[in-house]
Amino acid sequence: MMKHRSDKLANHRRRILVAVMVWLFVGSTAFGQDGRLSVDLATSSPRVRSNAPVQLLLKTFWNGSSIVEGHFEMMYFSDGVTLRSRCTSQDIVLTPGEQVIRLSLPSGGSTVSYGQDEVGLNFAMPDSTIGLGKYTLMANPSDRSMNICLIGPTEDRTVSDAEAEVTDSMRLNSLLPEVRARSVATIHTRWDNVDVPEQAFHFCSFDLVVLRPEGLADLRKKQMDAILAWVRAGGSVCVMLSDEMKGTHVEFLNALVAEQHDAPFSLGIAGQFVSDNMSADDGIWTSHLELGRAAVVNLSEMPSGLDVLFQNCRRMSAFLWRIRKSQESDVLSQSRASVAQTRQGNDLAIDPVNRIRNRGRISQLSWQPIQTTGQFINRLMPEDVKVVPLFLIAMVLIGYLILIGPVDYFLLGFFRARRFTWLTFPLLTGLVSLLCVGISDSYLSSKKDGRTLTVRDIGADGAVLRETRFQMRFLSRKAKVETEVKNEIFTPLDQDRLNMNAQYMAYQDPSVGQKKYIPTYSGRMPSDYVVEQEIPQWTPQINRFLSIAPGNTIEGFAWDDKSLVDKSNHGKLSQLARQRWPDCTAIVFHGDDRTFVAGSRIFRLQDNMYYDPRYGNVQYRGRNARNSGEANMKVSFMDSLCVRSPAGLFRFVSQISPTGGDNFEDVTVYDASNESQALLVIAHEEGDDLVIERRLYTNLNDQPNSEQRK
Repeated sequence: MMKHRSDKLANHRRRILVAVMVWLFVGSTAFGQDGRLSVDLATSSPRVRSNAPVQLLLKTFWNGSSIVEGHFEMMYFSDGVTLRSRCTSQDIVLTPGEQVIRLSLPSGGSTVSYGQDEVGLNFAMPDSTIGLGKYTLMANPSDRSMNICLIGPTEDRTVSDAEAEVTDSMRLNSLLPEVRARSVATIHTRWDNVDVPEQAFHFCSFDLVVLRPEGLADLRKKQMDAILAWVRAGGSVCVMLSDEMKGTHVEFLNALVAEQHDAPFSLGIAGQFVSDNMSADDGIWTSHLELGRAAVVNLSEMPSGLDVLFQNCRRMSAFLWRIRKSQESDVLSQSRASVAQTRQGNDLAIDPVNRIRNRGRISQLSWQPIQTTGQFINRLMPEDVKVVPLFLIAMVLIGYLILIGPVDYFLLGFFRARRFTWLTFPLLTGLVSLLCVGISDSYLSSKKDGRTLTVRDIGADGAVLRETRFQMRFLSRKAKVETEVKNEIFTPLDQDRLNMNAQYMAYQDPSVGQKKYIPTYSGRMPSDYVVEQEIPQWTPQINRFLSIAPGNTIEGFAWDDKSLVDKSNHGKLSQLARQRWPDCTAIVFHGDDRTFVAGSRIFRLQDNMYYDPRYGNVQYRGRNARNSGEANMKVSFMDSLCVRSPAGLFRFVSQISPTGGDNFEDVTVYDASNESQALLVIAHEEGDDLVIERRLYTNLNDQPNSEQRK
């Protein structure tokens, strides 16, 4: 009986011990399951833009009784399958209650997305990690996703016909209705004023920014300065006027249109807002602003007729989207009725006879590779890296055959020791192998990691509007490399795919991307963070850095003198350029011409399948090119940086807003079909690195405002 009681007590103790162990285990691992931390994407979290950084506005709710410190771990999956990057945020303190936290992820790449992108989230604390699962990012499966930021109250409200028409006209789909819906998706991100950042690089997630009346009135100066810097660097903004504005808003508006309008906005004696409507075109002011474009709209002055309103808004939208001059008439000739009919799917192309032929050509708006990337990679390779000469390889091979053949046979025979050939043969093979490794190291190793190519876009006052830097890392041994980045967008380029066909890349097995080392980002992107990469031996790795308004100025040259690009002043241009940079190359792009004003070619000219002598039409090699009687224009990588070939999206547009992505799309700034534009390029070397200074001139055919008033 006593034994039975003791066994029963022992079993009871074991049950208690197991229960305590289970409680301890669950208590340490189920921290994320007890409801104390919930995370969701805020409705104002930006949608995904093709080949651009991704922003996350996380709405967190911490239900604990005290603050907790940790960081978010993020994994970005393109199409929900292919892992693109791993990111660790800066240290974050969660306080009890609700918070909105802004985080950034690098670009998802320029491949076509056929599914929803996803981000996996964890919150790591010193003693445990909370798994938060995967979250779907707002992106439409398409060849190209365009993102428009609408700034203003996010709650639904009644809007006028003019405001509705302006907002709807901003969609690229509205301008290109002949392009099938599958090819391009224009999506809207709605931001309240509290969501608007004060750093310009956060706007790289957008193609275009639209300020609604209430949104403009509540903007702070630092927010407006960030928008101005982004527009000067190549962005586009549309601003709807409000009556409730201050002096800082007037300065902002006048700065937007300063290149083509002489301060049309002011404050009256009583402090009321006043606009010079006589200088507007049906209530719309449009203007270039360095690399970017701006439009200011007075909704109360716009015509009430729907057809006239449609055409005015369409013209403004074509300006902001930088539609090629050669395509402008076709885009603007479409009526409201024809656009509505095309949207309903009744027409697949403008010309029904060529419907099938046009469908494949104009509907593919995805990334298109350029044909001169090889020159770019060769220029960045370390100068002391050389290919092992063929004659040296042949000599080593012949010497090896002689050693293991006649020498081994006769020498061992002379000493009557041929039985040792099983030792001498592997020994000679090992020594020759070491010799080959030594020769390879001597030719392929470099004292430097690689070279750099920097493209600086300069404003009229000499200030650098944006700087794009491509840096080569070429290592003689496999290693993990850390790169510190501050106030720049960092993107690794995959040079294996830069020359590949875009459609091939789109349809390849997603698991291919998993075989390569995925970079890890740690810190506060893009303000201050560290990127860790694993770089294989003798494998070039090119990294891109994009900074907006870095703060430096290129002095000693007359950047504001438009007359320098005129042919009659090329002699003066050459003299000024050589005074500032003695060994520079100066090139002027104007209309059909590409003129070398000073120096010699930096990159060799080669045939390109997308260019013809006028940069205007798509021209392919082969039988069609020969029968056309026109030779392909010879181009170099310098042309590819400045003039985008008319294929894919760039068949319609000449430039896109900055992205900092893994290709050269947003580096292009020049429309060769627009005679009122010219591009000055000055290239020079700084040590082993190549620096390209550029200045885009617009409105060459327009008279200054002072002369217009006379």
